[in-house]
Amino acid sequence: MKNRCIAAFTFLLVAGATAHAGTYTQTVNYSFTFEEAPFLTFDGFDDQGGALQLDAMSFDWNLNYAIDYRVENTGPTAVAAGDFSMTIDYYNIHQLGIGDGFPAYGSGGMYTSIEDVALAAYDPAPGGDDTHYGEYAFGYDRVLEFTAVDDPVFIEAMVQPGEIETVYGGFGGIQFFWINEPIGWDPPSGPFGEPIYPTDDAIWLFLESTRHFGTVTLTYEYSEVPEPTTAVLVGAMSLVVLRRRKLG
Repeated sequence: MKNRCIAAFTFLLVAGATAHAGTYTQTVNYSFTFEEAPFLTFDGFDDQGGALQLDAMSFDWNLNYAIDYRVENTGPTAVAAGDFSMTIDYYNIHQLGIGDGFPAYGSGGMYTSIEDVALAAYDPAPGGDDTHYGEYAFGYDRVLEFTAVDDPVFIEAMVQPGEIETVYGGFGGIQFFWINEPIGWDPPSGPFGEPIYPTDDAIWLFLESTRHFGTVTLTYEYSEVPEPTTAVLVGAMSLVVLRRRKLG
């Protein structure tokens, strides 16, 4: 008698667990002058030892700008509205870390012009018609998004547990243009062709106060790191015993 065993084994392939997505949001208030470059502190993204991955993040900026300024004429003759134009611009830079080598981006900025201002001839007495006081206010919202696929250096800068100090500053300038240049004004007497206040004939712009303020909301979009695919042996085995009887 011969016995033959035929074993049939079944393998079941089990994929890793499906990743679950999530978000984490935080809001920071800020207020500073144009000359400052303050630190903005955020909670870094904690990947929990590699169990989570940061897929994207967004900075939702509420941007507000306020300027109080003074325009003064130290020339010997009056100037009419439209005789000159001045522009003020200021642009913000947000760097995701302190020091060299950290990524940075432009969060926003402002631009304005001063044109329709008439000024009398220079009068040394304060508060005369040779001086104009004005103000500027402007605000808007802007959202900037960074993804692990397109912006890996930005994502990597924020992947660390604990607080992260970032630098938020700006740069800008003032420009002046004559539209109808007056006749008889003396040229500037300062070095490099710059006028000297208040002795030279010129139009002057003084920023009495500047303020940039608002909020920024940082949102992390993350998911679980998928487990590796595994093969599981299912103990489904069928045993067939064949018996063959020999007849005599």
